Amino acid sequence: MQISDVSDTPLNKMKSHTIRRLAADILDCGKNKVWLDPEETLQFKACTSRDKVRELIQGNVIVQRPNAVHSRYHTRKRRAEVAKGRHRGPGKVHGPKTCLDPPKKKWIARIREMRATLERMREECYITPTEHRKLYMQAKGNLFKNNKVLIEYIEKKKADEKRMKELSEQAAAIKMRSRGA
Repeated sequence: MQISDVSDTPLNKMKSHTIRRLAADILDCGKNKVWLDPEETLQFKACTSRDKVRELIQGNVIVQRPNAVHSRYHTRKRRAEVAKGRHRGPGKVHGPKTCLDPPKKKWIARIREMRATLERMREECYITPTEHRKLYMQAKGNLFKNNKVLIEYIEKKKADEKRMKELSEQAAAIKMRSRGA
């Protein structure tokens, strides 16, 4: 019986499998990282315990393969591109339509803009503090779609007030004329 015949028997295959498992445990790595010297099959056959496996490891009959190098170049390159805004088109969106621009972030941006406009108008005395408070609460209640609609609403209200004032003045003038006549 030759050595190659012995190495092909199921018993010896189980033996090499066990040796590989023990070596992996001792070396604290995976079984695929363990290299068994194919020319030392007789020593494997004689190996009967964990201590013998340790001796084979010290004798460099069993060796842990080195870690393969995984280049980070492509990952770094892609990350730099994504930081510039590449690879971010509509074809890359997974999930709901709101995943790129969440409604809450849109709302926060919108309400901040409207509140800043109201604050500026109050400081410039374009609106009174009472009007400011009312408009602030209306903006919070989502009455205005955006800042432009808010400004148009305020200007329309001011124009209506001015027109009503002019009409009341005209009515008062007509009343005075009719009394005087």
